[in-house]
Amino acid sequence: MSDLAINLLASAVAGLAVWLSQRIFNYRKQARVRAFFGLAPGSSALLVVSKQAGAESPTAIEKADVSAMVELAVLLKSCDVTPRFFMHHERLSGMGEEVEFCIGGPMSNLRTAAHLKWHLPGVWQGTFEQDPEGLTLYVGDKPYARVRSEVDYALVARVYVDDGSRPIFVVLGQTALANEGAARYLVKERHALVRKYGSAGNFCFVLGIYGRQVYGSHFVRLVDDVTEAAFTARTAKPGPTGQAVTG
Repeated sequence: MSDLAINLLASAVAGLAVWLSQRIFNYRKQARVRAFFGLAPGSSALLVVSKQAGAESPTAIEKADVSAMVELAVLLKSCDVTPRFFMHHERLSGMGEEVEFCIGGPMSNLRTAAHLKWHLPGVWQGTFEQDPEGLTLYVGDKPYARVRSEVDYALVARVYVDDGSRPIFVVLGQTALANEGAARYLVKERHALVRKYGSAGNFCFVLGIYGRQVYGSHFVRLVDDVTEAAFTARTAKPGPTGQAVTG
């Protein structure tokens, strides 16, 4: 065999080795992402969206919430998972059989309200009547008050109800734009989140969506990890100015 043939063969072997290594590396990365979201190839996952605030029709959806669903649906398809779309008021029996992404706050998404009540006892949001300016999110005793045109907040949580169940992801923004920003963050930062939280256990963090008039939902930063407070029951809910309200 000539030197040229040997060199060509060596190059081909080296190229194949690099290609296989890259394929294995990408496969493992994707497997870790699937594990983080609790996804199984060939399965399906639920996308449950809230109605448009103030709309008379129960099927009206904010444009930004549609965008949030698209972000998550693309992620699911990349993991060979079929997204199934539902409005918040549609009857969904059971939980834990499929991965669930629940988008929107408790006032516009009945499913979110139930998840907060039963699985995230440390999280509460003020109503329009109690807090017309901010729709303040409370996690434990800490408030996250929206500042119009400057910062909207969103909470993202992964909840395992029972051992062996599929997780529920709650994406709770103070506005539809905040929902969109939080969904995009969850997708964009998935590899960093895999490294931080792994594939098991609950977590909860708060994001800030800044400069919406200039950046829309694209300028998103992690504000706090609130896992312990979010999953710890409180004896009282804070009022619109932070005072305790029992009941």
